[in-house]
Amino acid sequence: MRVLVILFLLKIYRLRFTVILMVLLSLGACATQPAGPDQPQSQAKIKVMPGALDFKDVEVGQTYTKDVFVSNSGNTALTVKGIFVEGAGFSKQSDTCLKKKIGPDGSCSITVAFSPDLPGRKFSGTLSIFSHEPDSQLVEVALKGTGHLSPNPDIKVTSSRIDFGTKDAGSKFSRDITINNVGNKALVIYGASIKGQGFSKQTDKC
Repeated sequence: MRVLVILFLLKIYRLRFTVILMVLLSLGACATQPAGPDQPQSQAKIKVMPGALDFKDVEVGQTYTKDVFVSNSGNTALTVKGIFVEGAGFSKQSDTCLKKKIGPDGSCSITVAFSPDLPGRKFSGTLSIFSHEPDSQLVEVALKGTGHLSPNPDIKVTSSRIDFGTKDAGSKFSRDITINNVGNKALVIYGASIKGQGFSKQTDKC
């Protein structure tokens, strides 16, 4: 009975059914159209802070570290594909970013180490961060620093040998010894002693 009714309605309202069918098809086509420009797209967005690292003066033989922070200000997960450090004296000490998914508003860190091997030399390098973010697949952070020697005192004596020559018995003669500090740190003299018969320390200002 239900089938007969449907056939009857189709027969009578063939034209109207065709119009309704066309409208339904049009609505279906509209439903499958891609999102318009006003609809937000899913995209990760990388942000790296700071944009440069200055280690300033670091003692030769010592290691100093600084952190770089990577964050995702987009609305989908960010993947860091590679982290590379170039430049003598610089290296990556550790990181919590590589090959990990950083969610929206999430962050991670990269620790860069600087260990100079020459005093007075100005070192420079680059930290490169690769990600799948389409607008900034490569982000570079400039690195710089200077090596220096640690401050140390350096003692210098005017003479390492004093010759009094031949003197009469019972007479007294004196000679001065000057001590200088040619280093870059305070020199502390804890004591001075004299050995040998007939010699003694007369005064001491050190």
